[in-house]
Amino acid sequence: MPVTASHMIHVCVVCSDFDESLDFYTRVLGASVIGEGSSDEGPTFGASMGSPGARKWRGCFLAWGDRNRTSYIDLIQYLGAEAGERVHRNGNDAGLSRIALRVPDLAKTLRELEDLGVPLAGPPTEFVAAGLGRRIAFIRDPDGTLIEFVERFRLG
Repeated sequence: MPVTASHMIHVCVVCSDFDESLDFYTRVLGASVIGEGSSDEGPTFGASMGSPGARKWRGCFLAWGDRNRTSYIDLIQYLGAEAGERVHRNGNDAGLSRIALRVPDLAKTLRELEDLGVPLAGPPTEFVAAGLGRRIAFIRDPDGTLIEFVERFRLG
C-alpha cells in the first residue's frame, strides 16, 4: 500500500551563496520570503538525512502567490567545511531536474528577463499535452538549477 500524503510541501534548493541566490529568487523571480532561519536558531538535519555530524546552515522559505495554498522552496546554504559546490545541471540529469513556475504571458516574462539581463538556457518552445497548449522557456539560477516558465493556453 502506498504512503498517504495530502500534498507536496516544499522542494529544497541547496545554494553555494545564500545572498546571491536569495536576490535572484526574490528580485528576478518575484518570490516572497515567508520565513528565515539558521542552524543557530534551529535544528541540524545531518543525521536525519543520512549525513553524519552537525551541519551549519542558513536558509529561508520562498513562495509565490498565497503562502497558505502553495508549495514553496526551502533555499538553504550549508556553511563551512560542509558547503557544497556549484554543479551545472542538464534537464536529463538524474535527481531534481527543474523547478517550474506558471506565468500568464511567456512573451512578457521573456522581455522582463531580458531587461534584467538573465539569459535563457535555450530557445523557448511550444507543445501540447493533456489537451492544453504550453509555451515554455528555461533559465538557470546562480547555482545552475533549471527554472522553467510555463504559460498554458487553450487550443483552437
